[in-house]
Amino acid sequence: MRPSPCSITIDSDNTSLTFDEPQKPTALGQVAAFYVNDELVGGGIVSSIIK
Repeated sequence: MRPSPCSITIDSDNTSLTFDEPQKPTALGQVAAFYVNDELVGGGIVSSIIK
């Protein structure tokens, strides 16, 4: 996927992200990487999808 703006919410057990605009579906097990400009600031494995 191309970089897409989103909001990230972190609680004690999970990190959730909400895209600013609808995206093509992802699949469980894919990697989500979070960047600020060109700097990688976090990431994880997609474990659930809420539509």
